[in-house]
Amino acid sequence: MSNSDVERKRERQGREAQRLLLQVHVEARGTGDRGPVLVTATEACPHRRLQECHVTSIFGDIRVERTSYGAPGQTSIRPLDEELALPRRGPTYEVQRRIVKKALQWPFEEVMDQLHEATGVSLPKRTVEQIAQEAAADLDAFYAARVMTDGWKLS
Repeated sequence: MSNSDVERKRERQGREAQRLLLQVHVEARGTGDRGPVLVTATEACPHRRLQECHVTSIFGDIRVERTSYGAPGQTSIRPLDEELALPRRGPTYEVQRRIVKKALQWPFEEVMDQLHEATGVSLPKRTVEQIAQEAAADLDAFYAARVMTDGWKLS
């Protein structure tokens, strides 16, 4: 094998080792189980079940097993999601940060290519577009609420 071939192979193996270390870290955190009933300041959530989700990190996909609490007509609460700061959708905030940073400079296809080259992660174009659009919406809200030091609002 040429040195370049060895480098590429070692890079893939290194990413896989990092992915496995992240997987072990997540598993060591447990499932977020808080007992048979989760009681919040406003409600009791008596229904408990174990769920699994997959999260795309910069090292690849990991599996997260988490306890979900709920009550009829209420949104489920997953304590581990909050502890790990998991986003609503699959890609981690670090993956999303990299997408948004690149989307400011490049077309979506280029963003996807650069993400794959840098991390080995492949995401659908639609996911990349949605992440960039949601970040842009947050920027508008940020600037709409921002008040300069002299009291003038930016518009």
